[in-house]
Amino acid sequence: MKIVLASIILILISCSSKTTYYSSKKSSKNYLSIMQGATTANSTVINFLVPKSFTYDFMITDKSGTIIDKYEQKSFTEKTSQWKVIELYLDNLSSDEVYKIDLGIKNKYFGVKDSRTFTTFKKDSYKILIASCLSDNFERVAFPAWREVEKKKLDMIFLIGDTVYADSYNGQYLGVPVKRKSDLWSRFIDSRNRLGLYKMSRLVPVYATWDDHDYGQADGTKNYSLKKISQGNFRSFFPVKESNELVKGPGVSFKKTIGSNHFYFFDNRSFRGENKASEPHLGKKQLRWLEEQISQDKNVTNWLIQGDQYFGAYHSFDSYEGKHSVEFEAFKKIIKDSKSKAIFISGDRHLYETSKIEKEIFGYKTYELTTSSFHAKLFPNSGRHIKNKRRIKIIDDQYNAMILEIGKVNKVRGINYSGKTIDQLSLD
Repeated sequence: MKIVLASIILILISCSSKTTYYSSKKSSKNYLSIMQGATTANSTVINFLVPKSFTYDFMITDKSGTIIDKYEQKSFTEKTSQWKVIELYLDNLSSDEVYKIDLGIKNKYFGVKDSRTFTTFKKDSYKILIASCLSDNFERVAFPAWREVEKKKLDMIFLIGDTVYADSYNGQYLGVPVKRKSDLWSRFIDSRNRLGLYKMSRLVPVYATWDDHDYGQADGTKNYSLKKISQGNFRSFFPVKESNELVKGPGVSFKKTIGSNHFYFFDNRSFRGENKASEPHLGKKQLRWLEEQISQDKNVTNWLIQGDQYFGAYHSFDSYEGKHSVEFEAFKKIIKDSKSKAIFISGDRHLYETSKIEKEIFGYKTYELTTSSFHAKLFPNSGRHIKNKRRIKIIDDQYNAMILEIGKVNKVRGINYSGKTIDQLSLD
């Protein structure tokens, strides 16, 4: 994990005048940054990072060795950066096949070869890792955390905010707004090259939305100067592809459908006003989209996902209820009128908290599940002393994530960065 590409190049230049190939697995597990994005039973998106000055080649094969040579390819660049993102969209895949991608990069002096396996997704029962607050400045925590995640044999990963601390500089979080596109891009590249999330030998579909730090401004609102640029930057690294299972919404929001479970990933920054009760949180455009989508379905479970908490009027930190209470009432009405159950998923608080939402609000008992941070700063004892009448469990002194298990019985498990279970809750 700690090998730096530039350092290796300099060493090899001094030793050789021809290309030397380096296997990433000899020293740093799966050195290249490769990620699987939106996936259906027959299609998937894969992207990877490549230095601009290197040539690259890749080959995708099924388990019999047959080459998959039909795909759409895009590239994303930033003119001041030495890195680019290559995106592949593969269709007409089989739902019961294990595929392999072999990737090689090289220049005159140096080459790296790497490989991963991946599948499409078609399951009735599955496990999803839910994580937020993933600072690459906390590598001592991040390295074992993602190593343990890989052992869990997950089916999907949901990143629900502060996946990249774009407002960090030279390894330190400063909270200074990002003012240049090149700095946004550079910080996303840093995170992709450092975190084990992108180095796992078996790829897992990743779905992501943001909060303020990957947006580019702490407590950022709709008035952030790089809003549109930031939206494009985010989707360059975390691609979603529209299909009969995925509908894009305003900003970086989208809806992912898996059978009778509908996952709404909200954009809590692009349309957000200042911290006044009458100001928007998700905004009228996003609420109209939500109402249109959610009214079409009956007898499903809607999982509502955003970066900061929903029911957070009990504290002074960011939350829908606490900062934008007028719109929150409109949001709750849309959910209540939808004819389907909703469960709320959130991050941001740098603590683990489960809360029971009383039956009187929606006509049924439900929950808010909050997880943060997986590897970012903790504030021990900062949450447990704040009273929350809805609280079931709070842990504010451990790095944490959640594993949501969906099937005949739906339940959630809290885990720490060592992979140990710290809490369990049945959601039925």
